[in-house]
Amino acid sequence: MAEAVKSAVDNIDVAIPVHQEVTSVLSMDVEDEQLSLVTLELLKASAPAPVASSLEKKDDFESVVHDYVPMQGKSRRQSGFDRRKQAPARVTKESRSLDSYREVLPQAPVPDKRDAIKNQAVSLYNSWAMDGRDVVMEVTHATAFEEMWDHVKEEKLHPKREFTAIDGGCGNGWATRKMAEHPLCKAVVGVDAAARMVDRAQSLSEDDIKVSYNVGDVGTWIPKEEVDLVNLCET
Repeated sequence: MAEAVKSAVDNIDVAIPVHQEVTSVLSMDVEDEQLSLVTLELLKASAPAPVASSLEKKDDFESVVHDYVPMQGKSRRQSGFDRRKQAPARVTKESRSLDSYREVLPQAPVPDKRDAIKNQAVSLYNSWAMDGRDVVMEVTHATAFEEMWDHVKEEKLHPKREFTAIDGGCGNGWATRKMAEHPLCKAVVGVDAAARMVDRAQSLSEDDIKVSYNVGDVGTWIPKEEVDLVNLCET
């Protein structure tokens, strides 16, 4: 035993023949390659089939989508509808004419030969009656008129006696019609210097038998009969 160990130690530095070393290396490489091939085969056998392999044929596309892509939302229900298979919606841009974007310009001041006063302000009120801006008068004066009218009804009007009234500078007649709504109102006459505005007031009061309108200058216009109440909210 001792002699064998001593012999091995003495020969430890002896060079190995070249053919023996090459044979050993080749043997190790073959074993490593065989091990790698076995490992690769095991990995292929355990891995799931890739989706891409099913896409090689165009006809299999829908089945792949159905099998591998989960359906979302209400599509999970067995309704037979799958929105992923629907053709994409195509929304055509509507052709719009330039007229739909064009701003409606206000009517320029228009004088009328029937106007009681010939000036720019009256011509402006005529244009308001023509293009719909007559409602500006009601919007800007309604609050003040309501306060005044409530005071008149509570403090000035007789609780049982009918009354008549004049609405000076009546515009489109919004205050004239308001006063005519009172149950004790017998008649209301609206007066305005702008003839087109009086036309507008008459068109808005066709069904009201209590009201009437006249073109006139409130400063000089004289009613046919004495009245109980005069409203000058617009003058």
